Amino acid sequence: MILLGVTPAFAQTTTFADYEAKLKSHPQLLQIIENAEQHRQLAKGELGLPDPTVSVGFNNLPIGSGSFHQERMTSKTIGFSQKIPNPSLLNAKSGRQMVLSDKQNLLVEYTHKQLNAILLNVLSQQQKIHKQISFAKKQLEHYQSLEKYFQGRLESGGGVYWRFSQVDVERALIEQRLNDLNAQKAGINAELVRLVGDVPPVSLPLPTIQPEIWQSNVEELYPVQLARKNNSIADKNIAAAKAAFLPNFGLDSAYMQRSNIGADNIPDLFSVKASVSIPLWYSSNQKPKLNAAKAKRRQSEQIYNDTIRTWTKQMQSLQAKRDAAQANIAVLQNKKESLNSLVAATRRSYEAGQGDLDMVLDAEINALNIAHSLAEQKAKYITIAANYNSHLIGE
Repeated sequence: MILLGVTPAFAQTTTFADYEAKLKSHPQLLQIIENAEQHRQLAKGELGLPDPTVSVGFNNLPIGSGSFHQERMTSKTIGFSQKIPNPSLLNAKSGRQMVLSDKQNLLVEYTHKQLNAILLNVLSQQQKIHKQISFAKKQLEHYQSLEKYFQGRLESGGGVYWRFSQVDVERALIEQRLNDLNAQKAGINAELVRLVGDVPPVSLPLPTIQPEIWQSNVEELYPVQLARKNNSIADKNIAAAKAAFLPNFGLDSAYMQRSNIGADNIPDLFSVKASVSIPLWYSSNQKPKLNAAKAKRRQSEQIYNDTIRTWTKQMQSLQAKRDAAQANIAVLQNKKESLNSLVAATRRSYEAGQGDLDMVLDAEINALNIAHSLAEQKAKYITIAANYNSHLIGE
């Protein structure tokens, strides 16, 4: 998807719509646009006649003398020849190119929506990772506080050796998570540069994705419509194969200038002739090609039917996964609120001298684990919902 009155050096991309607009100039989209234009121009070219042929020469020139004044049949000749393919064949070939162009235009729409969904997905992943890195760092701070607390307990005679090893194991897992998140962050930034040319700020507001409901109408799906276009292309191939049975035409003309012989005034000559082809060998030429085109059409129909089945399953699966992610968000949100209340209550008890610090820190670590999972599910929902919507025509 792609500032007037703004100097380019000072132009800034500040909203999701600004970044979405950059997708209109993405090479993946532009190459399809050019391919559509290619087929549109070929559709025009298919209607044109082949170039005519102009010929010059001599007729019946005596070898011995090379004279134009010796034989009555000697002449200087200029000829013109034009081949005229049958119009039905030209129209069928042109129609095929137009359907190919229409298919590419539909693919432009589909690719644009998919790039939009990918951008939304990557930006949601960027923000998710930013949050999860923050959560992991806070957890490491809590584990450091726990280690100091247990060190003090140990020095005062408390038997907390087992908690040291437990803290070490849990902290190692968080450190590994942090390393993985930093690696994912680098990959996400590289993907953003590929998509829009730079890395948007993590504070960029993202649009709300409404959970669209597909009503099981397969004709609303881009992949199915693209498969239907293949049927139309196959129909044009059949039309061209049938048109090949019709005659081609030709027109030939020649002007012959003859020289006088002695006192005889020899007139110039002009000849013209028309030609028409006949499908004499159709059984070994046009007929097998027509049968092949019909077989291709039947194959295309089966691919279309398989595409319907595949994408019916795909959309139902995506809808189930999207709804599951949405339900998981509700579960984790409730759990987060419960844990936040528990953390607050535990801290009040500790500050009142009725509990230990490790209980507070453990509760805060658990709350951060839930926050990590919640961020994961929110990004997952955006990814699935955006992908789901991108396959729907008109959404």
